[in-house]
Amino acid sequence: MWCLYKEVQGYYDAGMTVPEDITLLFADDNWGNIRRAALTNETSRSGGSGIYYHFDYVGDPMDYKWINTIQLSKT
Repeated sequence: MWCLYKEVQGYYDAGMTVPEDITLLFADDNWGNIRRAALTNETSRSGGSGIYYHFDYVGDPMDYKWINTIQLSKT
């Protein structure tokens, strides 16, 4: 697994090659905004892909907790 956070995603977007059996884990920007999701050709990799999302964030420069959320109902 390779987590593409902050500057590391920049290396990948600039053309850094990754072996097919490595899972690409795209991350948010630490503020809850998804920076990028896998493209069609990236979802068919043998390693697959995923998204890492900060549901709450504890650390510098700012801490935040998601206290105003609701649970999604099953439909």
